[in-house]
Amino acid sequence: MLEVGTKLYNQGDMANLPCEGTIVDCISDKWGNRYSVQFEGRETLTRVECHLVYDCTVKGIGNGHYRIVTLNSYKNARKLQIEEMKRRYSK
Repeated sequence: MLEVGTKLYNQGDMANLPCEGTIVDCISDKWGNRYSVQFEGRETLTRVECHLVYDCTVKGIGNGHYRIVTLNSYKNARKLQIEEMKRRYSK
């Protein structure tokens, strides 16, 4: 599980805009493991199942196909995408 205070990035979907958030609590009970996340612009906490949050630096899956990732993973994957785009179009 990630730690309280870890910054997350939600890439959004049809109903939700992309936004950043912070894990404020880790919950582990008979229903499984979840995080309570405070996303920017939202008054209420969002409960997110642990298996839906990806830390690409740990799992090596920084390909942008995951909705909720750690903020550092998102920034690193975005940086690599921009570098690849510059490399391709600088010819």
